Amino acid sequence: MRPFWMRFAAIALLTLAAVPVAGVHGETQILHGADSTFRSESLGICWGIVKAPATGSLQVVIRIRVLDPAHNRFRSFAVKAFHPFTGADEWIEARKTLTATNDILTPREDFKRLGGRRILFFASAAGPEDQPPDLIVEYLGIPDTSPEFSSFDELEKYFKIAFDRLMNP
Repeated sequence: MRPFWMRFAAIALLTLAAVPVAGVHGETQILHGADSTFRSESLGICWGIVKAPATGSLQVVIRIRVLDPAHNRFRSFAVKAFHPFTGADEWIEARKTLTATNDILTPREDFKRLGGRRILFFASAAGPEDQPPDLIVEYLGIPDTSPEFSSFDELEKYFKIAFDRLMNP
């Protein structure tokens, strides 16, 4: 029987050899968002909450910006709401072209039923509905650090400051 360390070394070597292969075959990268500002590669995501002027209800705004267009590999995105415990999900935003600035507005009340959000990014502009994304940024709910504003003008000022900080950490 081989010594324990030899078996451990063999398993570690096989595991390390398999990791680069997984990346080459296009497996989905999953990142977990926690704060109201998030940066990954050439993308930035910021959250804010604003009172809708007509109804007074709260709207949650997720803004996605392409921070580095020259190095952005993503061409489209979609958003799914999900329940962290049951796994139930539904589309909030169907797959669409990723532009320089993208907003997803959701009534705050909708987070009571399906509180999580998965933002799916695709390297291709279009594809079949069941195509796996290249990147998923997952939130289990509205980040605690998401600021609340009484007007969309205040929210815009916040987004400008937040994205400037993401660009120049």
